Amino acid sequence: RWKEVLEKMTAEGKQENLGEEFIVRLFRAIHQESISHQEKIINKQ
Repeated sequence: RWKEVLEKMTAEGKQENLGEEFIVRLFRAIHQESISHQEKIINKQ
């Protein structure tokens, strides 16, 4: 699923003249932050 999301966002970003590397780095950062939040929630239980 992650690969599909990244491919879709990269394609959409290119249509808006955003660089592929920028899009990949942005969404990896968002993804990592999401994982961190999930781990905090799981560890509290």
